[in-house]
Amino acid sequence: MAVYCEVSFPLPLIQTFLYRLPDELKDKVRVGSRVVAPFGQRQITGYVLEIKQLTEEPDFKVKEVSRVLDSPPPFSENFLAFVQELAFRNLTSPGIFLEMAELPGPDEKRQIKIVLTEKGRAELEKGSLKGRKKEILDLVDNRALSPVYLRRILKIKKINYYLNSLKKAGLIEIKERIIKRKVKAESLVSCSRQLSLPVVREGLSEQAYRLVEMLDRKEHGQFLLTGSFNRRLEFILNLLSRYQNDPGYVLILVPEIHQLKKWQPLTDMLGAGAVILHSQLSDKVRAERWKLALSGRARVILGTRTVLFLPVHPLSLIILDEEQDDLYYQTEGPAFDAKEAAEIRAATEKSVLILSSSYPEVSRYFRHKERGEVIELGQEESRYSPVFYKKDIDSLLKSELKTEIEAHLERGKQVFFFVNRKGYAGYIFCPSCGFVSRCQKCQIALTLRKKEGDLYCRYCGENSPVLEKCPVCGKKLRAGKTRGSQYLQEQLSELFPQVPVTVVEEGLVGDREERLLKKIESGKVRMVIGTDYALHRLRSPVFSLVVLVNPEISLNLPDFRAAQNTFITIFKVMELVRNDRESRPVVVTSMPEHQAIRWAVSKDYQSFFEQEIGYRRLLNYPPFSFLVNISLSGGSVRTAGRISRELIGELNQKFPQMELIGPKITRHVWRKEQKEVKLYLRLGFPEQIKELRLFLKDFRLNHPTARISIKIWE
Repeated sequence: MAVYCEVSFPLPLIQTFLYRLPDELKDKVRVGSRVVAPFGQRQITGYVLEIKQLTEEPDFKVKEVSRVLDSPPPFSENFLAFVQELAFRNLTSPGIFLEMAELPGPDEKRQIKIVLTEKGRAELEKGSLKGRKKEILDLVDNRALSPVYLRRILKIKKINYYLNSLKKAGLIEIKERIIKRKVKAESLVSCSRQLSLPVVREGLSEQAYRLVEMLDRKEHGQFLLTGSFNRRLEFILNLLSRYQNDPGYVLILVPEIHQLKKWQPLTDMLGAGAVILHSQLSDKVRAERWKLALSGRARVILGTRTVLFLPVHPLSLIILDEEQDDLYYQTEGPAFDAKEAAEIRAATEKSVLILSSSYPEVSRYFRHKERGEVIELGQEESRYSPVFYKKDIDSLLKSELKTEIEAHLERGKQVFFFVNRKGYAGYIFCPSCGFVSRCQKCQIALTLRKKEGDLYCRYCGENSPVLEKCPVCGKKLRAGKTRGSQYLQEQLSELFPQVPVTVVEEGLVGDREERLLKKIESGKVRMVIGTDYALHRLRSPVFSLVVLVNPEISLNLPDFRAAQNTFITIFKVMELVRNDRESRPVVVTSMPEHQAIRWAVSKDYQSFFEQEIGYRRLLNYPPFSFLVNISLSGGSVRTAGRISRELIGELNQKFPQMELIGPKITRHVWRKEQKEVKLYLRLGFPEQIKELRLFLKDFRLNHPTARISIKIWE
């Protein structure tokens, strides 16, 4: 009876492929093994997801697996279950996620050399060959060379065409050998569970006690940890110190690499028992730290979403910090939500998941509150008094605000302006006919950059010259009232010529950014302007005066989470204010009474949540329904449009009760030159979501050229 296996490749193809196992590999290949198999004209690495015996031969030609790379397999059953479930939910090949779980750097590489045969040397001596073929044989006459070298020296793009032709003629021989990387053997520690002492309940809330109980019993559970970062960090440090001798692994995720610095107290406490992993490390360093984790010498791993694919076992705890951050949703490569991935892995590994935030997503807070899974740690009491102004920022800088800034600068304090707009102005327009300069590719308003003297698309990066006259009516164009960071820098430099004004916004890179942030934290930089980019990088409350300029702009975005996102942004700004009576947050806004603004300034999440959840219940938004975003892209807009029409037709038949919004053509998130079709569905029950995923998987199999991604707000 023949033995076959289903193999998944790290390619954008969600189906698996059937291969026959030759007799010499039947006892070596297991579920989870990495194998090399022929795929088209190539030999590529894939992952065995199933082994089966067939009593009858398939009615199509089945190729054989060439060789196996691992014995025993590197992945546990739980890890494979996690990857397959994640791939199913995101309409992605499991092989792509399994490739992310491999040790950084190739285990082996193919070395290909071109060697001249005796027949080739004879033909070369006769002088019968001409052109490119003769050039190739001349080069390989005295030594073996690689195709890459030949292509570079001879500048032949289609080098394989000529090599295959020469090989068929018997003039050359193509020799291949596999060079395996020499890696010091590391024993993968699979520790047995050990008994721990009973938990002392003293000092723990009911929810925190349940969390500790689940860790002790090795049960799956999920909790939401809220409060200021310092209190959340202290809670986690105490928790990990309690379990320092526990054999299980702990994964700690942050949305961005630079946020790892906030966790320095934890790495100081654990020393060599903790490692940091992220994509900006060199392959060599990543491999060393990867092996430290796999060997069991480091059991706490901190990093970005990459650490979720570290195949360690047993896994006791996953901590996902700043759970509200949209950066956890990866759009490039395999699209997936790291929060969803953490939930799946915690469930399959029967471990505890802690989602942590000072301002959690409204839907998540609602669900965890209903289930009694929220651990409230609270915020520090604010000692400062905020001030609200409805005036224009121009007039304020010449009156009350100027006096306030001078007072803080005279005391040697630091001042921060938050304006979530780059450039000089958000747009330029014609006051006569209403024309607005827009990007030809993206159709969004172009930002005026006075310093560079151009109009800039903040999405695709295209720039164009500034028009003086309206192309429609010929009247003079003016800068819009939505002022940007350049405009504010110009105004402040004129008012305070003796004080340098620094801007922290997208565009700072590497050491330059790090040096600037250190100067700000040390107090050497006195006046700072920052966009949302700065909020993700400034880490400590160093400013005594913080001015928020028109934070209500984001309330007008077409997103049901607009109020939540505005609240979070303002809350982040408030975390930069020094908590003393001499400090002052100033809010320049036309909507000072809006709940997202008023309660964010006072750091009152509970009041904001109660108001926001009422609106969502009234309008049937998540968590009271499921809102599904389906993005579809193809080889062209026309192809994507055709497939989207087929998709909508089948969706209407399969889900007659659904509410459909769209479709619309929008810009691709990470391939900015491409377009994609987006549509939104509103569904009412969890069963419908599972049916939708199964339906989309079948649709994707029937339309292999289409790229479909799905994001669900619950």
